[in-house]
Amino acid sequence: MASQVIQFNADDLYILGKPKADVRLFASTMELKFRANDVVYERINPFRKMIVKHFANGLYYCHFPESAKRLFVYPERELMSRP
Repeated sequence: MASQVIQFNADDLYILGKPKADVRLFASTMELKFRANDVVYERINPFRKMIVKHFANGLYYCHFPESAKRLFVYPERELMSRP
């Protein structure tokens, strides 16, 4: 099943009295497959454990547990939750 992105005019939208900024944040967090501090694995090398640091612009920023200094950037399709 393909995911759908619903577009709307946020200037006219209020849900339960919440301002439009909260609505946009709610809509964007619903699309995430992995959250911060989740353990993930590369599809190419599924035996290397990585930790998700954050998500921005459709990309996951991850690091290895041994070293949090160096970040690696992956699209969602390149990551999986278990090997």
